[in-house]
Amino acid sequence: MSGKAMMLKSTSEEMLNLDFLRFYASAAIVWHHSHEFLIPEAQRATAGERTAGLALFVDLFFLISGFVIAHVYRGRVASLPQFGRFMQRRIGRLFPLHLLTFVLAVAMWAVIGRFAHADHAPSNDPSCMVRTVFLAHAIFPGCNGLYYNGVNWSISAEMLMYILFPLLSLAAVRARGGGLFVVLGFTAFVAFLAFRVNDTARVWTDLYPPIRALPSFALGVSASYARGLLARVRGGSWLTVPLVVASTVAAMIGAPGSAQLALIVATGLSAIAADVRGEVLPLVRRLAPLGQLTYSVYLWHGFFILVLLNAAGDKLLHLSLAPMVALMMFTYAASRSGATCHGATSRHRPGAGLMACSAGVASLDRRLPRSAVDARTVATRRSRQPFRFRLRAALPIKRDSKRKRVLRHDQA
Repeated sequence: MSGKAMMLKSTSEEMLNLDFLRFYASAAIVWHHSHEFLIPEAQRATAGERTAGLALFVDLFFLISGFVIAHVYRGRVASLPQFGRFMQRRIGRLFPLHLLTFVLAVAMWAVIGRFAHADHAPSNDPSCMVRTVFLAHAIFPGCNGLYYNGVNWSISAEMLMYILFPLLSLAAVRARGGGLFVVLGFTAFVAFLAFRVNDTARVWTDLYPPIRALPSFALGVSASYARGLLARVRGGSWLTVPLVVASTVAAMIGAPGSAQLALIVATGLSAIAADVRGEVLPLVRRLAPLGQLTYSVYLWHGFFILVLLNAAGDKLLHLSLAPMVALMMFTYAASRSGATCHGATSRHRPGAGLMACSAGVASLDRRLPRSAVDARTVATRRSRQPFRFRLRAALPIKRDSKRKRVLRHDQA
């Protein structure tokens, strides 16, 4: 596949800092799930407990998602038909790759079970598999927490956040900018309850998934309605990179869980403030297009880690540190390559995707959905629908080229 065909370009200049954070967070999650293979087996349990805070980058995903969804769908979930279209688009965006990776995970574990004994194999209980297929396993947990391609628990939790989005959006509209402080207080309260006995990151990551996702997602939604307030924050672009590095260091050294969560929240809000002001560092601008690969890297990386690092490198070949580092770099590159193929073929007809990818047909310029509907018109005009969420004049939506560029994040 030619380099020109695979070249990524930012689909919008509006959220480059958030795109950079999405890419960085996905890389941190890959590192979280793979760095144990660089450590002697006897030390892995201790090291894994100390670096459990790397999993908090998933909470950064929730925060970014809340902001982007609220920004794109502002005033576009004001009625039941609009909410139905919103859910249809989110399902259409998330489910195809989820179902593909689920089927491949079932096949892969069937092969593993035929030739080797696995201590942590996913459950084959039909109810568990059905819940996983329909992304309900984080909402109705069970099966000892072992699911096929288990990283999709966060996608399950996010689907529930989408269902709650109209209510969160309505609350944010009524609270206006003050909603940001309300949600910050709510997040601090939940964190206090979680960390009051044991201030470690593991306490937060072990929370019931929807409870864990709600504060971060709601924080992103409220930040979208407090852009005027965040626009007053200067230097957000200069804060974002140091804060995300500090978050990584804090996770690696096992800092208190409350401090790690505070750093994650500060990182997300600083990036939002920078994007609102249009401040972008050259490094961030260069890496931002990689944010388009986040979802695919997140769902694919477990396969490469399990097969290449765990089975081949660690169990079969017993590689030393240097070859394992090289194999880890190859694993991450393979995850990105698979993600790029997925993005390249998402616009092709079903059944032709893999052929198109292998043939080098790669176009990552995703088309826009329909133009946004003016929320003030939706909220005030007469409708035959008996139920709808009334979002009034607090939702200014402009039909201009700038707004259309923002809508591209509907595909993110």
